[in-house]
Amino acid sequence: MAIVYRAKIEGWSGFEKTVVVKAMHPALTRQRDFVEMFIAEAKISAQLCHPGIVQVHDFGVFKGQPFLVMEHLDGINLSELQRTLAGKPVPIGVALVIATEMCHALGYAHAWRDQLGVKRQIIHRDVSPSNVMVCRDGTVKLLDFGVASIVEHGDYEITATLKGKYPYMAPEQLERLPIDRRVDVFATGVILHELLTGRKLFAGADEIETIANLRNLAVQPPSRWNPTVPAALDAIVLRALDRDPARRFDSGEEMASALERIDVDGGGRRHVAEWLRAIRTVTCEVCGKQAVPGTCCAECGTEVAPVDQVSTVKDAELRVPAQPYVPPKPPAKKRRWKPVALGALLTMGTVFSFFVFARQAHEVIRARSAPAVARAVTTVVSVPPPAAGLVCDGPEVAKAPPMADPPAPKVAAAPELKAPKPQPKNHHREKRARTSRVARTERPARPVDESRIKDGKLLQF
Repeated sequence: MAIVYRAKIEGWSGFEKTVVVKAMHPALTRQRDFVEMFIAEAKISAQLCHPGIVQVHDFGVFKGQPFLVMEHLDGINLSELQRTLAGKPVPIGVALVIATEMCHALGYAHAWRDQLGVKRQIIHRDVSPSNVMVCRDGTVKLLDFGVASIVEHGDYEITATLKGKYPYMAPEQLERLPIDRRVDVFATGVILHELLTGRKLFAGADEIETIANLRNLAVQPPSRWNPTVPAALDAIVLRALDRDPARRFDSGEEMASALERIDVDGGGRRHVAEWLRAIRTVTCEVCGKQAVPGTCCAECGTEVAPVDQVSTVKDAELRVPAQPYVPPKPPAKKRRWKPVALGALLTMGTVFSFFVFARQAHEVIRARSAPAVARAVTTVVSVPPPAAGLVCDGPEVAKAPPMADPPAPKVAAAPELKAPKPQPKNHHREKRARTSRVARTERPARPVDESRIKDGKLLQF
């Protein structure tokens, strides 16, 4: 449903904080049900504040993909832990600490009150090994409230939608009956049984076999496969796994109180941290969670290299001799003279073209404003010179009389050009004034009222 990334928040003055970004899978962003579940997880997780519940710092949407910014946990979830142990049971003290911390976190959610002080129980509905994280310091965190629900009225929730994982579902949840907080108690009992025995309780080869086991399988106490389990712990596990909700623990806090009364050596967070440190795991490069070498990370699905390859790479890196530190060369400056030169050439070409066009336009206007001068066309007729005479056998031919020169052609005189009469500087203004004077002189005189004349003067009113 989601993809998990390890990220870093950087701030002023070298501030850094490692966080986890849980982004919804792009293939599910168009399905309304999954988007609503993701938003519900953000809203519920933001209101919960408990050391056993992972904290949510921010929620947003990037390019249509919702995401959560969550607390980064350095540890391994129970699903990876079971794969690492390969069927071996968890020490009783460690299993008690994990189950007790889970019950405290669930008890807080079951008795949660809003800002007005109104009690509204939160049902997780998906308590499973993949949603329980065991950190390196021995703390236990409950994850993924994506399918959780808040019961507004009453103690039961009636739903027709089946949510959760089949091997950890309560019978009433499987049959779609009204459910309450005791379905989380049942799932916690299944996890505790598997931690103590090192084997699956209800999980079968397929879903059909798993559902049949949930309905009909007779639950055996953990001491049958692990003789070191005390009888008091057997009783707690069997009570949590009772198919009748009325016989189970009423909430996670009640089950935590029962587990704390069991005195077993090797308990406490310090022993959990020491035992977890002895387990050979590696850190996933994508999500930052602990994973089993040679398998795929249960959180993000990234393939993890085997132990031999990891150790070989680390040994090879250690054998490399230390090299003196050489500061990196500053990046070469990019030459930007080409765009500048191109821009200068374009500007010069534009200015030159403008001046050439202006000069041609000036020549055209000057040629059109010059007066036309008539030019006469002189026709020259070339006449060959007279022949000196013709010689023949007969008598001599007389010479032809000389021809007279043709008259000179008459050239029409060019018309006399008169210079334009210079106009005064303000001739337009004088023309308007002259027109107004003419109009005033031609306007008939206005009759004067004699009653307004006194002593030869015109009275002004």
